[in-house]
Amino acid sequence: MNIVAKLRKAMSGIDNPLRRIILFGLAKMARWTPADYAALSKAGYENCITAYACINYVCRAAAGIEWTATIGKKDAPDHSILKLMARPNDQEGRRAFIYRGFASLLISGNRYIMAGRIGSQPPLSLWVPRPDQMQIVPGGNRGQLIERYEYGKTGDPLKIDPSLIMHTRLFHPTDDWYGLSPLSVASHAVDISNMANEWNMRLLQNDMRPPGALTTEGKLDQTTFDRLKAMMKNEWSGYENAGVPLLLEGGLKWMNFMLTAKEMDWLNTTKVTKRDICTVYNLDPCLIGDNEYATYSNKVEARKGAYEDVIIPFMEELRDELNAWLAPMYEGELRLDINRDRIPALQESREKQYTYLSGTWWLRIDELRKLTGQDPVGGPEGEAILIPLGKIRLQEAIAEEAEPEDPDRDPDQDNPDDQGDDDQDEDAGAKARLMRLEGRKALPQGKSFWAAPERKERLWKAFEGRVKAREKSFEPIAKAYLRRQAEDVKKRAARAGSLAELQAADLLDLKAEAKAYVKAFWPWYRDHFIRAGNAGMKASKGELFNDAEFKADDPTSWVFEMTPEQEAILREMVFESGTEVNKTALEEIFKVIKDANAGNLTVDEFAQQIYEKLSDFSPWRARLWARTESAKVDNFGQVQGYKETEFVEKKGWMCSFVPESREAHMAADGQEVGLDEDFVLKNGTRLAYPGDPAGDPGDVCNCLCGTYPVVGEPS
Repeated sequence: MNIVAKLRKAMSGIDNPLRRIILFGLAKMARWTPADYAALSKAGYENCITAYACINYVCRAAAGIEWTATIGKKDAPDHSILKLMARPNDQEGRRAFIYRGFASLLISGNRYIMAGRIGSQPPLSLWVPRPDQMQIVPGGNRGQLIERYEYGKTGDPLKIDPSLIMHTRLFHPTDDWYGLSPLSVASHAVDISNMANEWNMRLLQNDMRPPGALTTEGKLDQTTFDRLKAMMKNEWSGYENAGVPLLLEGGLKWMNFMLTAKEMDWLNTTKVTKRDICTVYNLDPCLIGDNEYATYSNKVEARKGAYEDVIIPFMEELRDELNAWLAPMYEGELRLDINRDRIPALQESREKQYTYLSGTWWLRIDELRKLTGQDPVGGPEGEAILIPLGKIRLQEAIAEEAEPEDPDRDPDQDNPDDQGDDDQDEDAGAKARLMRLEGRKALPQGKSFWAAPERKERLWKAFEGRVKAREKSFEPIAKAYLRRQAEDVKKRAARAGSLAELQAADLLDLKAEAKAYVKAFWPWYRDHFIRAGNAGMKASKGELFNDAEFKADDPTSWVFEMTPEQEAILREMVFESGTEVNKTALEEIFKVIKDANAGNLTVDEFAQQIYEKLSDFSPWRARLWARTESAKVDNFGQVQGYKETEFVEKKGWMCSFVPESREAHMAADGQEVGLDEDFVLKNGTRLAYPGDPAGDPGDVCNCLCGTYPVVGEPS
């Protein structure tokens, strides 16, 4: 009989009687739950809601984490060890297997994993035996620490070679062989919690303790007694008669048997015991239903903290044990690991880490890869440093490179405003060189003035400067608008009588908010549009617009003025932007209402939660919103400026070639169409200009592409 069959036979014949839990025994003496597996399981996991919820939370979260395998430095997604972890035995899948193992560990302090193996072949199956049935037999005279494991408390237990068992135990200060049970540590709080539930149940069942009694010094005759009983039953008992005063006669007095304030305070101590149990498992009580101090933000942080402080460390310990015990049963430098990238609760932390590391340009490529958990690339490439300007190799940025002479290029004609300015020409040449090193596409040399790579670079830099400057002025207005909106929604939510019939439209009027948006933002849009129109007219003459002039009291060089037709188009654009922005807010409000109804929140809790949700969402929305609107209005204004110059008939697409640039936008770089025609992107999208609101959000949001006028060399 093979080992797996013996194990099944042993497990099927085990008697598992449930021991009676004695909470209170002799007078003035408390007897706590004995520290054995059956008793702890009965009192803690089976009967205590809090302990069950804590263990269940950790086990389910750990079971949901995926495994990866590598051989050396190469990924091995199809390795047989992953197939074994996915289906450890014919009765359990990965989740059930991991859950059972962690449940054993968190109840008893011990986890055993047994390999079903024939000879030196890799295991065919993995099992998690019951920890209370496993016994360690210390080594004898052969120098072994453990001679064998024995499974089963019968006269003929199953004897197992120690190489087939992986024993994980929690630290125990006074036991060299077995781990300390967390439920044993929490057993006092578990007993108090269970006794409190029993107490409350008996109160609900009116356990020989009526709420009070009517007393009299004299003796009532039978007729009066029967009449009084009928009145108490029909007129004073039941929820429909709650609060009805008693009318007593004939010397009758009421004696109250209800709980005193002190007794009621004792019941509140059950909250403390529940939180004590959560402390043992290092979990925030809000994760298992204690919503007294819970908010949406608190729950998000608590969930992330549970993964970072409890679940991930437990899984890393299991990974290390498996790599020391299971992985050597296979050939090669095999290693198991957990897939942190697929854990939703850690996504925000990872995004913050990557955002931070994106600015640490002084680190080498391999150093950055190590900090993000990636394998080094090695060699000269791994030692390279990417500098911020275009993220090119530092060695190439500082290398001397001789530029070929362009016989058709007249340096004095690059920009009529900058004739004779050698510093400007050198700066343009440096940018063009960096652009080529970075791999940016250059427009084909032709009649267009802005086709020259260095000129195109300067034009895009001027456009980028305007957009970023306007982003900074947009964000404070956006944040104030969103903050005001969140406060208004909170006030409306607090006035709601019931959440059951509440609709998102009751809290946010889409049309009214769009009008409020126009009122708040119109000065910004108008100013930005006029400056962009002037920039378009300047570019039509082969000149760069000096954006710093917007600070001047009298920008005499501005010649572009907004027409009534353009104002009507711009106002409609602003209204549509406000509508789209507030649709997103409406969707968030709908989600909060749905979650609030599912969580049975009070109106006050709902109002606070919806305020926090909108407030947490605001900074990110404001940043994305500012970039999108700034680039859109600038491009729209520039094209209107081109139309004010009679000799400009075409416009061209100018891709930013930043790391976030879309493939379709890069492919469109250099595409030239008529002023009233649309650019046609590779994906079939038609846009009048980059950021055109007629396009899909995927082609519009956060786009930093610009346009250029198709003009010849200035005469």
